[in-house]
Amino acid sequence: MLLALDAGNTNITIGAFDGAKLTGRWRLRTIREQTADEWGILLRNLFSLSELDLKAVDGVAISSVVPAVDRAGRGGADRRGPARALSATLALDSASHVIPRS
Repeated sequence: MLLALDAGNTNITIGAFDGAKLTGRWRLRTIREQTADEWGILLRNLFSLSELDLKAVDGVAISSVVPAVDRAGRGGADRRGPARALSATLALDSASHVIPRS
């Protein structure tokens, strides 16, 4: 399952994909001060309420124009299990990277 986050200045759209099928979709306010721990709790609760298994996520894609949200969201996604996070930012050529899980 792929966890996709699109962080804009006003809203963050989150989607869970099982192959090409969108199995969960949420839209939240952008909160720049939110910590990685808060993101982890938020993702766990969203998945639980939608009866989805967060442990089934094996990849994370983050598109963000808000650096503080990008860092915290990536940290929260990293807390949910073994996966790789791919981040795309405004400075795509220099800031895109894959974070391997240990």
